[in-house]
Amino acid sequence: MTAPSVPRSASILLVHDDSALLDVLTRAFEARGFEVAIAATEFAATSHLQSPRLIGAVVAGWFAGAGMGEAVYRWALTHRYDLRAQFVFMAPTPPERFIELVQGRCLLVRPDEIDELVRIAAALAENIDDPSSTGQDELAIDWGPGGKPTLLLIEDDPLQLSWMKTLLGEMGFQITSVESQRAALARLADGDYEVILSDWYMADGSGADLYGWLVRNRPQLVSRCVFMSASLPGHDFPRLAPGRPVLPKGQDAGTMVKHLRSIVEEGRSA
Repeated sequence: MTAPSVPRSASILLVHDDSALLDVLTRAFEARGFEVAIAATEFAATSHLQSPRLIGAVVAGWFAGAGMGEAVYRWALTHRYDLRAQFVFMAPTPPERFIELVQGRCLLVRPDEIDELVRIAAALAENIDDPSSTGQDELAIDWGPGGKPTLLLIEDDPLQLSWMKTLLGEMGFQITSVESQRAALARLADGDYEVILSDWYMADGSGADLYGWLVRNRPQLVSRCVFMSASLPGHDFPRLAPGRPVLPKGQDAGTMVKHLRSIVEEGRSA
């Protein structure tokens, strides 16, 4: 490969404990004109991510160093949420919890597919300087004179709750979050929210339970509900929560934005 004539400003961070693989990847990215930073430990990786360096992509072994890639991504969701879609992971097979954790934002590549790995990470890094490439401009909403709409977020997974709160905050919602259906019902008993966004499966109740409670106790809030579920195929959602959208966890956030915005606008125009 021929190095480009104009060097890129964004660097590639390689996270792995296999020195031979790091050497191969370093040479591949340097051949394409990228600066490369290497982290063989979780501490080194998070130190790089906290530095002023502009990170264009993070290439991480999911299982490296007893799950280093997963650990670094979890750290990024809390401390460097802006990089949540800039990771490319290496693993021989899809790991447990991968889909739920990355929410469709990151790709998984086999470690022996070096060319594909470099192509994907390079594409991410080449676009990092373009604000429109992250999709954040599409998510930001000007709510007008009505101000920030109120949203009740119901999610019993602390990690999911954390990144959802950040994402919805970027959209401009005023968020109240709870980690159980019991806590949600306490809020809904006398509270009013313009949108209710709830996980379908929780330890203390399902989306169908929440829907039924609203029908019986707060029917005016039923039309404001949007549900999320990690398992959609074959499920009888239309019967259990008729008329309410149930979105797959991990899908493009733009679809969720459309549903939430439509609910707010319909409510404010009524």
